[in-house]
Amino acid sequence: MKRFILISLIVAAALEMPSALAAGLTRADVIEHLVDLENVGYRSSSASSLRYPYDAEAAQERLAARNAHKDAKGVPTVGQAR
Repeated sequence: MKRFILISLIVAAALEMPSALAAGLTRADVIEHLVDLENVGYRSSSASSLRYPYDAEAAQERLAARNAHKDAKGVPTVGQAR
């Protein structure tokens, strides 16, 4: 099972790389985003092939809500000047 998850993560990363490059993201940007997702409860280490899309979407929504809350308070978010 761990091997399947590892292979899935490698394939997902390989598929995301061109879109990340096209968006002008650096490796540091992607890692920062993953850390932010983990900070709102997403656990990539326990991702199963059946729950992955839903868990990832839910984490993205929680992160967006957190960033919107910070924006409302005037706290800089990722990509803004600090």
